[in-house]
Amino acid sequence: MLGAEQSVIGCLMLEPALLDKARTMLSPKMFEAEPLARIFSCMLKLKKAGMPVDAVTVVSKLGAEYDGIIRECASITPRIETFPQYSALVLDAWRERTLVTDLQSLAISGHTADEMTAELERMAAQQRDIMQHVHSTSEQTFLEAVTEAYKNLFRPDTSLKTDWKQFNDVLGGLQRGCLYIIAARPGDGKTDFSMHLAVQLAKRYRVDYRSLEMTKEQLVHRILSRVCMINSTRFRDHDIDENAQKRIGIAVDRMGDLHLVMDDTPGISAEDVEAKLASSKPDAMFIDYLGLMRGDDTGKKPLWQITGEITHSLKAMAQKHNVAIVALVQMGRAVDRQKEPTLSDLKGGSDIEADADGVIFMRPKKTEDFLSGDDAWEVDAIIAKNRHGGMGRMQFHWQPQYHNYIPVDNRRSE
Repeated sequence: MLGAEQSVIGCLMLEPALLDKARTMLSPKMFEAEPLARIFSCMLKLKKAGMPVDAVTVVSKLGAEYDGIIRECASITPRIETFPQYSALVLDAWRERTLVTDLQSLAISGHTADEMTAELERMAAQQRDIMQHVHSTSEQTFLEAVTEAYKNLFRPDTSLKTDWKQFNDVLGGLQRGCLYIIAARPGDGKTDFSMHLAVQLAKRYRVDYRSLEMTKEQLVHRILSRVCMINSTRFRDHDIDENAQKRIGIAVDRMGDLHLVMDDTPGISAEDVEAKLASSKPDAMFIDYLGLMRGDDTGKKPLWQITGEITHSLKAMAQKHNVAIVALVQMGRAVDRQKEPTLSDLKGGSDIEADADGVIFMRPKKTEDFLSGDDAWEVDAIIAKNRHGGMGRMQFHWQPQYHNYIPVDNRRSE
């Protein structure tokens, strides 16, 4: 929990105005790290006294040994917009520590059963009071809410932009705190689309790609096939001649600074995703694909319920960690190719539809011909849901032999 406490202090140093919100949720005793508790206490006192709340003033009050601590807090803080999430983590951790301590004391207290029951009820009431206070401080009048929203209009756009103009124009890029679904039938190009998207984003943002279906080596082969325009079967067959080696070498040098992390651990759970988001703090995470995630199947829950619980968790994580999460969903082969897919075709049904901020269906117009050279299939990327913008479709040419997607309005490899 040290990272969350450091991030709270870092946010407050970067934006002292957040202290007004911080003091309604937190107190110095809630910080497990004593130096951070002292820094927070000092900041509250400076605020109350009308003095500047900054690193120089805090260090002058606490001593030079706190300079390095404050610098470290500021350096690990990703964005001030994450302050509510990290404050909630600090509060939850303190509540947990308090409950554990109280329960341990109660266990050895020698109280009667009735006395212990009364004490447990007191603890529960205390926890309810804490959360009621926190929730009440998050309420705003319309004027307060619109004032804050107006101020936010003049802050930098934090959405994740791609190299595809039509994607940015229609969806606004990927929005932080949102869950996106890319859905298609098996073999209809959803992995190629998501990998292409992930590599684009990794030029400017930290991207985490979790593949539950393919190995890291297979993913790398797909990336190199697209960038080098080498037919993917040659990677499969290890048919790499001298010319291909040179092209691969140039591509690797060019992509060496991509901020892309790949993981092929099978059967990950929502808890695994949560741990990774907390530790690596990516800007975007891709999960390929949702149906292979491990859910809570205790009590023989039906698949739709397990899937719903996973999507609920992913949506909550996206908001908590201020990250864009893109989950791939496989539609059943029974879905009619002749009709346009709808939200009801999603495996997992209404829960996925409700949790997702955006849903994109990939619908290729396949032929029986084997594709080679510059051949391509036309693909409609149908935006069936977009909570933060319009709906419609984007058109691409898909070259599965190179795992490449080309926007129709920009007939070149991105």
